[in-house]
Amino acid sequence: MIVGQMVKEPSEEITVAVDFTNEVVDLETIDSAVVTSKNDATLLDSSASFLSIVPHEITSPIVAKRCRGGSHGQTHIVQITATTSLGNVYEAEVEVMVAES
Repeated sequence: MIVGQMVKEPSEEITVAVDFTNEVVDLETIDSAVVTSKNDATLLDSSASFLSIVPHEITSPIVAKRCRGGSHGQTHIVQITATTSLGNVYEAEVEVMVAES
């Protein structure tokens, strides 16, 4: 499910973050996460070129990942899959549009 949208310049490096507060229950924490991206037009994985090599950060219940690059007119979907201390798995997507102003 797409939970947010962002716009970035091709040369910018920005942080995309998802807050899973509404999904987790009391005393449940985000233990691990997997972050990937795909080009919205081609549906091809763009993780190697669009996601920073810097590891994602978990500050439960928030998962954050830095994004970089992309070309003007492209849209990438950043998908964050979070696994909790209770074994629940939550997924959220953020649409990141690349636009040269």
